[in-house]
This record gives sequence, structure tokens and C-alpha cells, in this order.
Amino acid sequence: DGAFEERFATALGRRELAPDPVAVGVAGNRPDVAFERHHLIRCEGIDAGEGTVGLITYMRTDSTRVADSALEEARAFIESNYGSDYLPAKAVRYKTGKSSQDAHEAIRPTSVFRTPESLRGALSRDQVRLYTLIWEQFVASQMADAVFRQVKVDILADGAIFRANGSKVLFEGFLKVQHGIENEKTLPELT
Repeated sequence: DGAFEERFATALGRRELAPDPVAVGVAGNRPDVAFERHHLIRCEGIDAGEGTVGLITYMRTDSTRVADSALEEARAFIESNYGSDYLPAKAVRYKTGKSSQDAHEAIRPTSVFRTPESLRGALSRDQVRLYTLIWEQFVASQMADAVFRQVKVDILADGAIFRANGSKVLFEGFLKVQHGIENEKTLPELT
């Protein structure tokens, strides 16, 4: 009916996005993320667990550099726990900022095989929450990109334009590990 076409005109756009995982953590970001995601007031060092084993690398660093041995271990963990689809073709290396001293490695777990779940009985609640943030960010930083389909619809009705945006996860990639980053808005399949 022509009356419908005169009153409503829609524009539909679709595209696929593949955002990169967040770079492995540096000290300046850690307290902000901890507070925002877990309401932690301060960032405590974690040196408890299996006897005298330290659980994380130096926590006051501004570097994103990661040792080759840690990258290899992360890749082995990802492949054995999530499958080869979640593993990029090569290890992911992030550039360190110009103002970085790069004196230490990035903040990361000393072993990705020491999962947050395995430490729940040995650490306080806040320590587990902080270790989980560090562990998730490091593992996610070495995983394949997530892939989304982004949809935008414009509807013209009585001279006003209404816009709806949404996205759908096509492949979880690093989101399989990095919790707290969710697919917020979805739209039904549009033709």
C-alpha cells in the first residue's frame, strides 16, 4: 500500500566488527578496573597460594611486554581449554607507550595454569577478585578477536527519525574469558 510507504521509510545497515582484546594490564589501569568492576577500594599485592610462590609478576609496572615463555604457556592453555579457534595465528604482542620505562614485564599471572578457581580456598575474597581480573585480562589478551554483527535501523515516522542499534556476537573469541563485557543490545533479524 502506498500510504505505508509515504509514512514510513526504513534504512537498514549491517556490518561485522572484530574488536581486539584489551592489552595486558599496567599498574595505572588496575585500581580503576578493580574498583569499577568489583568495588575494591585498594589494590593489594598477592603473594599467597602454593607456599611461597608468587601469583603475579611485579604489580607496579607500566609495561605491556610479556616474556616469551609466558606467551607460550598462555597459548598452550588457550588451545587445550578453549580450542584452536580461540588461538590467533601467532602470539599477540602489544606496544609499550613512549613514556613507559619498560623496566618490568606487564602485570600477569606467573602461571596461567594457576586459575582463579584453583586459588579460592587459599586467598581472601578480594584477593581472588583481583587475581581474577589479572588472570582474565592476560588470557584474553592472547585470544582471538571477538566478532560481532552490528545492526542499525532508521525509521521515519511522521517527520521524526527513530534509530535502533544492536549487535550480536557471532564468535566469542576473547569474550569467552573476559567476563563483564557483554552483548548489551540485540535486535531481531531484520530483512
